[in-house]
Amino acid sequence: MIAAAGVAAVTATDVIAGVLATPILDLDVLAVELPPAEVAWAATVNLVAFAAVLSIAGRLADALGRRGVLAVGLALYVLGASAVIVAPSWPVLVGARLGQGAGAALMAPA
Repeated sequence: MIAAAGVAAVTATDVIAGVLATPILDLDVLAVELPPAEVAWAATVNLVAFAAVLSIAGRLADALGRRGVLAVGLALYVLGASAVIVAPSWPVLVGARLGQGAGAALMAPA
């Protein structure tokens, strides 16, 4: 129960931070060269991945066990967050945010 509350809090905090950071990205040197649609992907790809993987994650949790799926989701989320921190380019950033969304979806059913 405590783990589920922690997962929900981390996921909600990440989504809120991503949405609030989008206007600040206009000041970034790398973001100035990109069209606004690409900058928006940095915030929304996380939710797209979460929605796409959530139903599959529930089935995996039932078939393989909730604890294992939670551990894999947590590892994927941490790897994605680490990649976001050191992302050298926008495609890497968007890919890392995709990994974060998939990891959060794997943690949700557990």
